[in-house]
Amino acid sequence: MLSKPSAATTPLIHLAALSAASPRAFQTALAPKPKPVSGVLSFSTTPRPKRPQNASASSNRSFHVKRPEMFATASSSSHASSSPERMLILYGSQTGTCESFAKTLASFSKSRGIAVSVQSMASFVERVTSSGGDVVSALGRESNVVLMTSTFYNGEFPDNALPLWKVFEQANTATASRVLANTKFAIFGLGNRSNKSNFNLAARRFENRIKELGAKEFVPAGYGDELSSSSHEAAFRPFVKSIWAALGHSSRSSTLPSAYRIQAAAPGSKASSATPVGYTQASVKANNVLSGKGFEREIRLISIDAKGGYPVAGHVLISTPNTSNTVSRALSAIQLPQGLTADTLVTITSIDNPAESFTCTVRQVLESHLELQGLATRSFLEALSVVATDAKEKEVLTETAEGMQDGNEYSKLTTGEVFSFVDALERYPSAKLSLEQLLSTVPRLQPRYYSIASSPLASPDAVDVIFGKDVWPTLSNPSRKFAGLASSYLANLKPGDKVAVKIQESPIKLPSPDTPLVAVGLGTGIGVPRGILQHYAALKKKGAKITPVELFYGFRHDDKDKVLAKELLEFEAQGLCKLSLSAMDQGSLVTEPIAKSESVANALLNAHGSFIYTGPGGVVPQAVELAVQESIGASRQLHPQAAAAELADIKSNTSKWIVEAYSREIDVENILKAYTSKVEAEKPLASVFENSKMLCFQCEQTFQGRGCTTVGVCGKTPQVAALQDLLVDVVKRLGWVNHQIRTVAASTSGLSPGLSDAINNRETDKYTMLALFSTLTNVNFDPESIRDFIVQVREHTATRTKLYHDICKAQNVTPQQCPTPNLSGSLTDPDALAKKGELVGILSKFRTVKNDVVVGLAEMLVYGLKGVCAYGDHAVLLGESDARVFNYVNEALAFLISPESADLNAVVTMLLRCGEANLVTMDTLHRANTKHGQQSPAQVTVGPTPGKAILISGHDMKYLEELLEQTKGTGINIYTHGEMLPAHGYPKLREYGNLVGHFGVAWQRQTVEFPHFPGPIVMTSNCLVPPKDDLKDRIFTAGAVAFPDCPKIEGFDFSRVIQKAQSMNGFREADTEFTYPLDPFGKPAKSYNVGFAYETVLSVAPQVISAIEKGDITRFYYIGGCDGFEGERNYYTELMENLPPTSVVLTSGCGKYRVLGDKLQYATIGDTGIPRLLDLGQCNDAYSAIKIAVALAEHFKCGVNDLPLNLVVSWFEQKAVAILLTLLHLNLKGVRIGPRLPAFVRPAALDFLVEKFDLKAIGDPLDDLKAMTGGK
Repeated sequence: MLSKPSAATTPLIHLAALSAASPRAFQTALAPKPKPVSGVLSFSTTPRPKRPQNASASSNRSFHVKRPEMFATASSSSHASSSPERMLILYGSQTGTCESFAKTLASFSKSRGIAVSVQSMASFVERVTSSGGDVVSALGRESNVVLMTSTFYNGEFPDNALPLWKVFEQANTATASRVLANTKFAIFGLGNRSNKSNFNLAARRFENRIKELGAKEFVPAGYGDELSSSSHEAAFRPFVKSIWAALGHSSRSSTLPSAYRIQAAAPGSKASSATPVGYTQASVKANNVLSGKGFEREIRLISIDAKGGYPVAGHVLISTPNTSNTVSRALSAIQLPQGLTADTLVTITSIDNPAESFTCTVRQVLESHLELQGLATRSFLEALSVVATDAKEKEVLTETAEGMQDGNEYSKLTTGEVFSFVDALERYPSAKLSLEQLLSTVPRLQPRYYSIASSPLASPDAVDVIFGKDVWPTLSNPSRKFAGLASSYLANLKPGDKVAVKIQESPIKLPSPDTPLVAVGLGTGIGVPRGILQHYAALKKKGAKITPVELFYGFRHDDKDKVLAKELLEFEAQGLCKLSLSAMDQGSLVTEPIAKSESVANALLNAHGSFIYTGPGGVVPQAVELAVQESIGASRQLHPQAAAAELADIKSNTSKWIVEAYSREIDVENILKAYTSKVEAEKPLASVFENSKMLCFQCEQTFQGRGCTTVGVCGKTPQVAALQDLLVDVVKRLGWVNHQIRTVAASTSGLSPGLSDAINNRETDKYTMLALFSTLTNVNFDPESIRDFIVQVREHTATRTKLYHDICKAQNVTPQQCPTPNLSGSLTDPDALAKKGELVGILSKFRTVKNDVVVGLAEMLVYGLKGVCAYGDHAVLLGESDARVFNYVNEALAFLISPESADLNAVVTMLLRCGEANLVTMDTLHRANTKHGQQSPAQVTVGPTPGKAILISGHDMKYLEELLEQTKGTGINIYTHGEMLPAHGYPKLREYGNLVGHFGVAWQRQTVEFPHFPGPIVMTSNCLVPPKDDLKDRIFTAGAVAFPDCPKIEGFDFSRVIQKAQSMNGFREADTEFTYPLDPFGKPAKSYNVGFAYETVLSVAPQVISAIEKGDITRFYYIGGCDGFEGERNYYTELMENLPPTSVVLTSGCGKYRVLGDKLQYATIGDTGIPRLLDLGQCNDAYSAIKIAVALAEHFKCGVNDLPLNLVVSWFEQKAVAILLTLLHLNLKGVRIGPRLPAFVRPAALDFLVEKFDLKAIGDPLDDLKAMTGGK
C-alpha cells in the first residue's frame, strides 16, 4: 500500500454529502447567462460567437521462369542531378514478385534524382566475372547497395540469387572487410510467416553474411510478410522511405519516370513470339469435373499432352493471358501515345538497355505481359497520386497508399474485395498513366504453376493436374464474383485446345518406396500423393518393396469435394497407403487424426521417414505442423516445448520435411484457427520472436496483435526501440538508488541538514517521470533526444549514488550493490547505445526468465509506470506533485531489477499498487488542472475564425496557458486538437479571447488533418504521428516529445512558433468550415459540449438521483479511453448508437471522438436540461467517473459493483494501462476492454485477470449491450 498521507493531505475519495450538493457549478452555462427553466437546470446550446480578428503476393513455393527481359528496370542516369547519389539494386526472384518490388524501388528512387542501376544478382555476377572482374571488388566501388530477395521453398535462395550468395560465402573475410569499407548495404526480404523458421531465411542469411564481411547497413533490414494485412508492403514502404531519408531525399515523389520508350514499329517489323522462352504449345487431352454438384469451388482434372516425359511430383507452368474484358478496360483507362491504337504494332525498348527490345501490338502488351488483374499495390497507388490531376483524388490516393494501421483505407479496399490494377485506374479517372508508365509500375504477368498429379509410369503421354476453379464473392456485394485468372482460363479449355506449358522438376525429393512417408493432402493438394501412389503401384508391380504411406486427406464435404476417393481406397486395398479421411465442414479436422496418430511420430522419429504437405498456404501448414508436434509429444510423453525441439530437429533436414503450399484459403484457416491458437499459445515467446530486429508490444496496435519486430506500427525504428529499452533500463537503476536512499534514511536518524535536504530534493524524481514519459507510444522518435535522456539519467544516478554512499557512511551502514550493471558506461553515440539497448529489451527477459506469464505481467508494470509518470509530469509542470507517488515509482523500479520480479504473486501485488499510485496521481493532476478554475459546461466551436492561427495538441495545460499568454494581443488565434479539447472547460483559459475553437478529432488522423491547418502546430505530449516532410518545419515539439528535423520549444518560449504563425496565411474570411476530410467512422459535429468534471456533475446530484428514481436514467455507461486507427474501434460507435434512450454516458480521453456527435449528446435527462452524454475531460479524468460512481454508491448504500454502471474502456497506450490498473485496484468488476487484449498478457495471465476481476474482452456490440443491460 502507499504510505498514509499526512494530516494536511486531502483524503483521496472523500466526498461531500450528496444532500449538501449545490447546483451552482452547473449554473455556468454553455453560453453566457443561461436561464433556468421551470426551476430546473437548462443547458444552452448557443455556440460561442466568432470574434472579429486582426487580419500477387509471393507464394510458399516459387519457380524461376525465363522470360524476355523487356521489363528490366532502368537506371536513373537520364534523370540524375549534377552529382546524384548512386544506388545499385540487386534482386533474387523466382517468380518475379521480388523483381517487381525492386523495379518499384528503382522507379521511385529515380524520380527523386537517385542514380539507380537494377539487375538480378546472377546477372551482376555474370557481367563482372565475364570481363575478368572480382565481384566483391565491384561491390566495393558502389556507394549504396540494396539486396532484395525472396526465400524459395524451404528456406532456399532463388536460382538467380545463388551466384551472389556463393560469392559471399567463399569471400575472404579480412579482404572483403577492407574492400567493402566504404560500401553501405540495405537488405529487404520477401517471406511468408507461416514458414516460421524459414521466414525470410535467404534475406537474413545475406544480412548476417555482409555483417561478417565488415559491411555496414545504411538502413535497418526490412522483412516483408505475405500474411500481413498489407502483405509485403507493410514492411516495404517504411523500408524504402528510410532509404530516401538516409540518402537525403523527400518521402514524396513529384515525378513518375518511365523505364521504357514506346514507338510504332518500323515498317516490315514482325511481332516477337508470344510464347515465353522455354515453353511449348501442348494439346489438352481431357478436362473433367471431379467435384459434386453444388460445390462452390469446382474441382477439375485436366490432362495435357506430355510426350517428352515428366517427373513424379513435378510442376507444370502455364502461361495465362488476361481476359479480353480486362484488356478493354485497361485500354479505356490509360493514355496511349498519339497516333497509336490497340492494334498498332509497337516496339518497346528499355531506356537503360536499348539493346533489349520487344515488338508486339499494344493489345498484346496488355494481354500477355502485365498482371492487370493482380491486386493493386500501395506503390501503384502512389504512382497514380503523382499523375492525378484532381486535387481530391491526389489526396485520397496519397493517404490510401501510406496508411498502414489497422482498418486503413487500403485494407478496406482490398480485404474481401476486388481491387485490381484496372479497378484502381477506373476508380481514380484523373490519374491517367501513359502506356510507358503502366509498364514501369505494373508487375509482369507471371506464369501459374501447378503440381503434377500423375506418374509417367502410369500415364506416360499425358500429365494430370488437379485444380480448383476459383470464384469468390466480394464482401461488400456477394452477388459480385471474382474469378481467378488462371483457373478460369484452364476450366474453359477443351480437348484439342493449345496451351503454353513448361514442365520442370520439383524440389520434392521422393524417398525410396521402402522409406516411411507421411503425406498430408488438403483440397486439390491430394494430387501430389495421388501421383506418388500411382508411381508406387507401378513399382510394386515390378517387384519393389513398398512401405505404406501414412496418408491424411482433408476436404470440405463428403458429397462435394472428396475427389478420387475410389482410386485412393484401391491404393489402400493394395497395401500402398493407410488412408485417413477428414471432412472438415462436417466437424472432422485433418489435424485431429494426425495429432492422435502414434504412427506419425514413429515414422518420423524411429524410422527417419519423410513428411510431405501439399495444400493451402497461409497458416494451414502451421496448424498441420502443430498437429505433428502433438503426435510427437503424446508418443514420447514430452512437454510441448520439448516436442517442439524434436520437431525442429526433424525439419532441419529439408529433404525429408517438405511443405508445398499453394495460395491461402481463408475458410480453411478459420476452421483450423481454434486448433492453431490452442497449441501456439504454449509456444515460448523467446522462440517466436528469436530472429526479430526489435520487439515492442506496449501499445494496442502492435503488429498483428503480437509484437512489432521489424519497425514499429507507430513508426519508430529498431534503433529508437533499442534506445528506449536502454533508457528504461538506466531509469530502473536510478529508481533503485533513490529507493535505497529512502529505505536507509527511514531507518536512521540524526542525519545532517545537508544530507536531509539532499534526500528531500525531488528534482531527480521529477526527471525520472519525464524520462519514462518520453518512452510512451508516439512521444519521442528522435535518437539524439533519447541519447540525451540516457546521459542525463546517468548523471542523476551518479549524483544520487554518491549521496547514497554518503548516507551509508554517516550511518555506518554497508551500501548495497545495484543488481544490474551500467551497460551503457559513458557511451554517447546513439548507434553504440542502441547496441546496448538490444541486450536489455523485453526479448532478453523472455530468454532469461523462461516464464512468459511473469515476464508479461512485469512488463505490464513497466507500462503502468510509464502512464503514472506521464500524468505525474503533466502535474509537475503545473507545480503539483505527491511524494507518495515519487516513492512508489522508485520502489517499483527497484523491484523490477530485483529477484522478486520473477515471483508471480509479488508482481501482481505491485501491479495493484501501481493502480493505487495512479489514482493518487490522477487526483494530483486534477487539482493541478483546476488552477485554471473548476471545469464548467461550455460549448466549443468546430470551425475556423479569420486570422493567423496556431494549433496545440496533447495533454499539458501549462503549455496551452503559456501559449495563450504569449499570443495575447497579437491577433493570433489558438485552436485545440485531440486531448486538448477539455481545455475549453476551464474558465480561466476561456477568458483568453484568442482561444477560439477546436480543430480535428483524435490523434490518429493527424496526417489527414494537419496539412489543412494554415499555421504552426505544437505537440505537447503523446500522440505524435511521424509527420510528412512538408510538415516538419511547422510541427514544434515540447517537453518529452521529439522527432528528427522538427523544431524544439525550449522551456515555454513560443517566440519561434509565433513567428511561424505570422509568416503563414491563417484562416481567411471566406473560410467557413475546415477543409480536412471528415472521419468516416466518427460522428461529425459542429460543436462539442465540455466541462463535466465530477464537481459539475455532483453539483446537480439531487436532480440526477431524482431522475434515477423516476426511471429517466436506467443505466450509466463509461465509454472512453484512447482512440486509435480504425478497425475494431467502430465497436464503441456502434455500442453508443444502440444504447437505450434512458442511458447516461460518461466519456473521457480521445476515445470520446468515437461517441461525440451521437444523438445522446443532444438529448437531455428528462426535463433537467442535463445532457445524457457528459464529457469528463482528458483520459486522466476517468478519475471523475470514479468519483461519481463512489458518490452514487454512497448515496444508495451499495458497492460500486452493485450500481447500474458498465465500464467499457478503449485502450491504446500506457496511460490506459495505468487507468486499467486503477480500476483493478479499486476491485471494479466486469470491465470491458478492447479493441484487442494486450499482447503482453499471456493466456494464463488473462485467465487470472478474468477469474479475479471478471475482466472481459469486447465482443459484438449488440451482444455486449444485451449482456450489460442484463447486469453482466
